[in-house]
Amino acid sequence: MIEMKDLVPIVISIVALLGSIISLYVSKFRMGELHLTAGEHTAISHDLEGPVSFILAVNFANAGSKHLTVDRVALLIQHSGSPEGYLLEPAYYLAFGESGELIRDSLAVPITVFGGENVTKQVQFSSSIERPFEYQMTKDGTYDLTLLAWLHGSTKPSMSDCFSLVVEEAHVAKLLSYIKEKKNLTVMLKQSKWRNWDAHSCKANEVEGIIEHATSLPYLVNKKRK
Repeated sequence: MIEMKDLVPIVISIVALLGSIISLYVSKFRMGELHLTAGEHTAISHDLEGPVSFILAVNFANAGSKHLTVDRVALLIQHSGSPEGYLLEPAYYLAFGESGELIRDSLAVPITVFGGENVTKQVQFSSSIERPFEYQMTKDGTYDLTLLAWLHGSTKPSMSDCFSLVVEEAHVAKLLSYIKEKKNLTVMLKQSKWRNWDAHSCKANEVEGIIEHATSLPYLVNKKRK
């Protein structure tokens, strides 16, 4: 008959083995899990050749263990309330030059995101090059945008992120003047609602709520203010 004192090391060994198996699964065998997030600002311009361009920072984060490949991305734009829309295709990935300006880095090619890592790309989405004046930003108002991504082998979008832009009359006037003057300049717009964390003054009750939430997180439980 096994005595209690003999069971303890057996139980400890079993628990340790299960922990190792779970850790191995999480670190090596868990399926990829990709999250797609659009950046806060969108730069809009009309290229000299005619097509409209939306420049947007896109983050791909893989919460799983196995790598995933994003074959393509696209940006669906709709004037608020309209059932119709226009699908912008990715033209280039951009990078920051020495003076801080965005320059073309490469054509839009598939992106591989390894497990536990993330990739951020500055993506230039454009309307059709073959039909350059098919879509133009000539109306003010709210625009609803849907960022889409297709994983390797998928025929339908695998994930999305939705946000809105408020285009004012002054923005449209600038864009139209740039077209007339043949200037390849951009109008920078901020999301109408940026994850509720855009820069703003905080009332005392909001500050209290933020600190209460932050200090309740597991990795901050020992860092509460005294």
